[in-house]
Amino acid sequence: MRMWWASPDGGWLLTDQGQYVFEKLGVAGHAFTIKYRSAKFYLLADRALQTPYYIKRYEITLYGSKEATAITMTGGDIMQYLERHC
Repeated sequence: MRMWWASPDGGWLLTDQGQYVFEKLGVAGHAFTIKYRSAKFYLLADRALQTPYYIKRYEITLYGSKEATAITMTGGDIMQYLERHC
């Protein structure tokens, strides 16, 4: 299980292997487009998101329906959600 998480010190970012396991287990994910990725984005995501998530290129998949619903209510702009949540 240690190989599932990108940060051994905490945080919910999944590695490729963790994402693979979540998909095989059939865990429902909610995908959102990321307009731009930056160090600030990764820091905010690590601080604010309380459920597992996976980032691939310009897409983030959240494995928490409450956060996915909140992001959808902001028009799907995850950066706006993260900036307001932190």
